[in-house]
Amino acid sequence: MRYFFLLTIFSYVFAYEKDVTFTVQAGKTDCFYQNVLPNEVIDLEYQVIDATHGELDISFQLSDPVGRVIVADYKKPENAHRHTAALHGDYRFCFDNTFSTFSQKTVCIFYCQLEYIFQKCVFILNILLLVYH
Repeated sequence: MRYFFLLTIFSYVFAYEKDVTFTVQAGKTDCFYQNVLPNEVIDLEYQVIDATHGELDISFQLSDPVGRVIVADYKKPENAHRHTAALHGDYRFCFDNTFSTFSQKTVCIFYCQLEYIFQKCVFILNILLLVYH
């Protein structure tokens, strides 16, 4: 029974992290795409750090590979989202500044993609240990 406990604790996590700072022109939308596998966890934080005129705000939208909107923010200065992917494919992250006629926005994003590679293997080993112990 000790082996069961130890195997449950040690499941492996691999992560892909990226920091990006970019400018969204007034009246424009900029989108980024990231390939994600099912059951991977997407963590995204964004913050508007500069604006040429007006408010530090931007609209944000996260869509799955078939185009369904998962998350939508309207005119926020910052936010954080976590989503577990259900589908394999390119997820779209869009930053929308179309509501602004003069002010370009500088946005900083932190993106992390977590992959639980050995979680299923550990679960199967735990079952085998219980059955044959």
